[in-house]
Amino acid sequence: NYQIFVRLQNTLKTDCFDTNEFTVNVYATPTANLASDLEVCDDDEDGVVAFDFAETQTQILGGQDATNFNLTYHSSLNEAESNVNPLSLPYQNTAASETIFVRIENTANNSCFDTTAFQLTVFDSPIANAVAEFEVCDDLSDGDDANGQTEIMLTDFDSEVIGTQDPALFDVSYHESLAEAQTNTNPLSSPYYNSSPFNYQIFVRLQNNLKTDCFDTTEFAVNVYATPTANLASDLEVCDDDEDGVVAFDFAETQTQILGGQDATNFNLTYHSSLNEAE
Repeated sequence: NYQIFVRLQNTLKTDCFDTNEFTVNVYATPTANLASDLEVCDDDEDGVVAFDFAETQTQILGGQDATNFNLTYHSSLNEAESNVNPLSLPYQNTAASETIFVRIENTANNSCFDTTAFQLTVFDSPIANAVAEFEVCDDLSDGDDANGQTEIMLTDFDSEVIGTQDPALFDVSYHESLAEAQTNTNPLSSPYYNSSPFNYQIFVRLQNNLKTDCFDTTEFAVNVYATPTANLASDLEVCDDDEDGVVAFDFAETQTQILGGQDATNFNLTYHSSLNEAE
């Protein structure tokens, strides 16, 4: 602020004059620094998120003193420049993607202002649905149907993880640990051959394919069961001592032959009158 003094004199007689004064006030015009676009995950899937724009305000102010300037947020550039219809804070978005216009003005003189804008985008956060425990019989794909290791198609579980959500919006990946699922590292290929025999966990990451920070995880157990080998048993030939044509059998020796060296506690044997009934 400074004073200006004025002299008004007669052009023919300079001794005939008068004086006055006025004040000149110079106000700083703020700079609306560029703010980063806001991209957030909608955790409750209602499409609406509340924003206080605190981080955005810090970016727009830069090193300017917040006590000297006022920021307002608007739905259009015209409203920001006209200083009308400021948005109430916290602000709740009305669309998945919006442009927010910001007016920064000198609190002592609101005609000294600047404007900027940033994009506000709300992404759907998925829900990774629970997957039922999966049980599979070992096979000979690796040459051993009793080692508890076999391939499974992980992609077969995609629909169960996604559920009723739009599969076009989300990507599914499978991992050996929760930490890897959370950090989206070391995704497993499908088909997957387990290194831990018989029982293991698979951790699933379901993420928004446009915003990978929007994700959820789940897990499920896989149990691989050894497939027994029905070894060949000797035919039984016995004498009917009472000549009634009927003999009682306990098949004890037969059971030993069929099991071979397999652990009897892991397998159950039943006997049937036809192959169809046995199968």
